[in-house]
Amino acid sequence: MMQGNEEIVGRFSRFLNLRERQGRMVLDWQADPQLERHMRQLVADDGNAIAEYWARYFLKILRGELEPDRTEAKHKARRHLMAYLQPVCNRVAQKLSHRHRQIEILRRRYSYSDYFQFASEAASDPAKLFKNFSLTLPSTVSAYAFAALDGKARDTILQKNKEIAWRTDGDWGLLKNVSQKRLEAALTARGMQPELERDLSIWHLFKEIYVPTVVDGKRQLAAPTPEALQQIAKYYNQHRFERSQPGAAIAANTVFERLEQMVQAVRDRNKIRLSYPDRTGNPSDAEASGDVWDLVTSERSEPSSNDPLTVLVNRDEQNAIAAALTTINTALCQAFSALPDRGQILLRLWKPGLGLTQAEIGRVCDRKQYAISRQLTRYRQDLLQAFVQRVETDFNLTLDSDRLVMLKALMTDRLGPHCQRFFHDGLSVLLQTLPLETRTALTRYAQIVQTQSSSTAVTPTTATLTTATLTAAKQQLQTAFAHKLETIFNPPVRSLNAVTEPIATFIEHWLCTVATLNDKETSA
Repeated sequence: MMQGNEEIVGRFSRFLNLRERQGRMVLDWQADPQLERHMRQLVADDGNAIAEYWARYFLKILRGELEPDRTEAKHKARRHLMAYLQPVCNRVAQKLSHRHRQIEILRRRYSYSDYFQFASEAASDPAKLFKNFSLTLPSTVSAYAFAALDGKARDTILQKNKEIAWRTDGDWGLLKNVSQKRLEAALTARGMQPELERDLSIWHLFKEIYVPTVVDGKRQLAAPTPEALQQIAKYYNQHRFERSQPGAAIAANTVFERLEQMVQAVRDRNKIRLSYPDRTGNPSDAEASGDVWDLVTSERSEPSSNDPLTVLVNRDEQNAIAAALTTINTALCQAFSALPDRGQILLRLWKPGLGLTQAEIGRVCDRKQYAISRQLTRYRQDLLQAFVQRVETDFNLTLDSDRLVMLKALMTDRLGPHCQRFFHDGLSVLLQTLPLETRTALTRYAQIVQTQSSSTAVTPTTATLTTATLTAAKQQLQTAFAHKLETIFNPPVRSLNAVTEPIATFIEHWLCTVATLNDKETSA
């Protein structure tokens, strides 16, 4: 479906101001009059082009490849790209806010607006941000930008918080302060899954017995003493029969070796997780992790003349871009459909879809968190490989590590909307089965919040919508939605009673941003 001209104009001329209203974050979009006028002129001359075309058009101007090297043209192109990246910055803020909500020091220091500001600062220099972006690869400007801005915002946070223990207290401070979830992910990525239960037991004993002491003249913690290692080994051997697989007894030197391997696993995991397209990578780091898809390189190979997303030279290229994006979406849908039912369900429940954490998925499926983590890693890897193979065939590409990185960013960017669409469609259908009073309340609420998000105006329907009515309506929809998911996703889902808050958050976001409701629907 072709994007509307007004939508295109807005994407490249509006900037986002975050405001709090009645305890809720409101997205206040403000148009830049000069950019809006310029964009309307461009769209009037060519109303069939999609957003990806214009993003590439402005990027070419910024690089001096499309028009004469004029300062005024580059300035406008920069501002248009900054506006285009505003929703991407908002997505980065959502991701970081969700990720850091369990890190107390970061939760206290930074608000949602702060995370948005970090991403916006990085997006204020599109020429630098897209320095290594290749127009000849089957990717999108927004997908590349999301991966790059996420990494740059996290770098900013790490630079501003050098006193955080896991960054400054050396190996033993890192191991003492790392979360179990992060440690499990690091050990799994390093191929230490078979001994995960044993290593976690050693780690818990380390945290209980190890007494931190600072090395003289350094901001690092000293290694565990021989006495502490002996104690860890002693308690481990005494309680090992409580484990599902007791294994052999261990000595103090084995404890020290396993702890050192845990430290290295976490450090390797940090290097990979902080990768993004504009950062150079060390091949040995990626190979050691067992995840070559996270390898990042700054070296660029010569583009193939057969690549579909080539330099924009004429209007025919608009059709090529639109066709390429359609092919990419089809490739993802086919790769996703090829996964086992369990894999599709877990990915839909996870962060890209319903927004559950691995621990929350474990609770609703009655499985351990590390088991869910292992399954998600496998299914996402299978999805990526299938997606890459289809793109390789469809676009006649010869893949290298550089292209794999961009394709992974592209798949991650498209996976969220793909998974969420399943729930959005279900909510739209489910809403029509609810009583008229409930539909009316939710319709009016959606109209209010969506109007407030796009302007400062407030619709007259607020006067007839009471808090009690709205709360009851939301609860009805949430209960019906959870019951429907339990029916569809059983197995592996047993019950969604433990994740009512994430479900409520998902429905709230749907009502505020996605739901397309009108009074005709409620009066039918």
